[in-house]
Amino acid sequence: MPLTVSSSIIIMTAWLISIYSQAWFLNAFKTHDLYYVFGAVLIFTCSIIALPLSALLTKPLRRFFTSKQTAHKHDFIGLECIIATSKVTETFGQARVTFQGAEQLIEIRVQDLTHKFNLTTSG
Repeated sequence: MPLTVSSSIIIMTAWLISIYSQAWFLNAFKTHDLYYVFGAVLIFTCSIIALPLSALLTKPLRRFFTSKQTAHKHDFIGLECIIATSKVTETFGQARVTFQGAEQLIEIRVQDLTHKFNLTTSG
């Protein structure tokens, strides 16, 4: 579940609880100084109550936010690539590779300097 979605549901739940709580409990204290004390306690209490309620509300939504496995550097080993930089050394180099149907620009390195690539562009 994305953090923005879950935090939005927590905030919305706390807000709804505080609106109804204020209408039910704080009307008796509108003219007293205890109105602000109870208001502060109410905000804290609503935030605490909203956490487990939000967890219940987000459970059915989890199936819509399945995460995909990211590619690891070992997945690219052995694939054909097109070198995108003018040279590839032990510390520098990039190449384009098609992986899972999408072209990606990856960092590449040469382990042995005897296989150092120097490419020239024409035109």
